[in-house]
Amino acid sequence: MILGILLLLSWNLVAASEPVDLSIGVIDTDNTEFHVGDGSTDESSSLNHIAITTTPGTSDGLINDPGASPDLGEMFYHFQILGPDCTSTNDMPGAVAIKSSYDTDGHMTNSSNVDVELTVKAWQSTDFDLYGNQSTFALCLQTDIRIVDSSNVTELLRRKYFDFTVT
Repeated sequence: MILGILLLLSWNLVAASEPVDLSIGVIDTDNTEFHVGDGSTDESSSLNHIAITTTPGTSDGLINDPGASPDLGEMFYHFQILGPDCTSTNDMPGAVAIKSSYDTDGHMTNSSNVDVELTVKAWQSTDFDLYGNQSTFALCLQTDIRIVDSSNVTELLRRKYFDFTVT
C-alpha cells in the first residue's frame, strides 16, 4: 500500500512538471484587420490589428507588459516587423511599427490569444511596397516567446513568422 502511494505521488510530481506546449498559434482572420491606404497616406490612426489565437497566453504563464527589465522566469511575447520575405529588417522603421500605446510592449496577451496593433504610415518606396508601385502592401510579423533565465538573460523559447499581403 505504501509503495502504491509513493508511486502515485511520484507520478503526480512528474505530471506536474510537464512543460507547457508553447507552440505559437494561428492568425484569427475574423479579428485581423488592415487599413493601409494607398502607400502615400498616414494610416496611423486606422485600425491595423493582428490577432493570434490558439496560442499560449496568460493561462500558460505568459505575462503582459514585461517592461524594460523582466523578472527572472517571466515568459512573454516579443514582436518584430520584417520585410515581406521574413528575412530583411524593416528598412523604414517609421513606416510600420508596433503601436506602443496598445500596451507598453505593443500587445495584449489573454488566456489563449495575443493581439498586436500596428502603426502604418506612408509605405511607398519601402520594403512594404511589394511591387514598387503602391499596389500591394506586405510585411512579415516575427512572433517570439521569450523567457528570462537564471543568468538574467532573455532567451528565445519559440519563434514563428506570419506573412501578410494586402492588395
